[in-house]
Amino acid sequence: MSDLAYSSVSGLPERRFRGRLARSLLWTFLILTIIPLALVAAGGYFRARALLRNQAGEQIETTTITQARQVDETFRTKTIRLQRIVYRSDFRDDLETLLALRQGTAGFTLTRTRAIGNFNALAKQDTPPVFNQFFVLTQEGTIHVASVPEWEGVSLASSPHLPTILEHQGQTIAVYDLSPLYPNQLVFLTIEPYQSEAAQAIVVGISGASTASDTLKSFSTFIPGATAYYYLPGDTSGEVTIAGFDPYEMGMVPLPPSAEQRTRLIQTFKALHTDEELQSAALEYTNAAEQTVIAQAVWLPHLHSGIIVEVPEKIILAPLTELGPFTLVMFLLTTLALAWVLSVGANRIVRPLRELTTVTRHFAEGDWLKRAQVDRDDEIGLLAHAFNRMADELSDLYRTLHLRA
Repeated sequence: MSDLAYSSVSGLPERRFRGRLARSLLWTFLILTIIPLALVAAGGYFRARALLRNQAGEQIETTTITQARQVDETFRTKTIRLQRIVYRSDFRDDLETLLALRQGTAGFTLTRTRAIGNFNALAKQDTPPVFNQFFVLTQEGTIHVASVPEWEGVSLASSPHLPTILEHQGQTIAVYDLSPLYPNQLVFLTIEPYQSEAAQAIVVGISGASTASDTLKSFSTFIPGATAYYYLPGDTSGEVTIAGFDPYEMGMVPLPPSAEQRTRLIQTFKALHTDEELQSAALEYTNAAEQTVIAQAVWLPHLHSGIIVEVPEKIILAPLTELGPFTLVMFLLTTLALAWVLSVGANRIVRPLRELTTVTRHFAEGDWLKRAQVDRDDEIGLLAHAFNRMADELSDLYRTLHLRA
């Protein structure tokens, strides 16, 4: 927009005006329009973010609890199955005989073979089997009979897991690093006491590491981007263990949690810990990978352990992030469209003013017949009409003065 020069008839220096009214109006209206638009967009973003988080949290909770009930029922079934095996007459008779015999004798070997067959007949009739192995533990903590011969005679008296085994008779527990039987592995132990007039012992059915990893996969399969892991209460040392599946090690390994994650999980499971019913709670924390996650913690009463299912927040908000470029393009297009509309509107206001300025300049330079065109009935038309009246009166006054002179 070119500058406008305007000089007075009195010989004063010429003064230049930039004529930026249209631009000023455009920027003023554009800013006043963009600010509410930006506020609406920001409000929509944060509202959509909150809805995505809430929806994801509800989906994680529903799916986790549903799957946890099935898993907990599986471990309840293991406990019932082992009770039936132990109190089955043929296995009970063999166990009574084995507890009375010394290891390594011919009678012991023959009876152990028959007892293992009877055990497997009920333990491995399903796919996958209910139990992979078993052993019979004396009250002193020594393995007297085992499905793996090398275990017989091994003492677990110094194992930190022995007090837990003795405490949870008639139940199933998860333990990590049951050395020397399962070093650096997570296994499930279903424990059933055996007692007769002649002997006392503890029968332990073992579900191997594959069962542990398959259980975790059953949680993460139904929730995209989810990671599941176990929370194992402390043994005699009081130290809790968080274990999950490591795809590089291809097995269950301890997972070092972040300080915040560890504190939150200990507090949550302390509140959820009950032997009666399945309990769950929603969590949000920063994990060891420094990711903000939304998690669901579930306590399984028939496993006496917990399971945590967590999903990184960035995965939950990915649909919103993917809409970012589209939203930005739409915002820019909307801004350009508004700028065009406002530019047309501003020019519609400024053009008559510019024409009126030209008329007034010609009038000031002595063209007394110049008049503004009045083709509008708004304030600008009123201004042009007022100028024309003033020009008429000045012309009449000038003509009168000229005649008198």
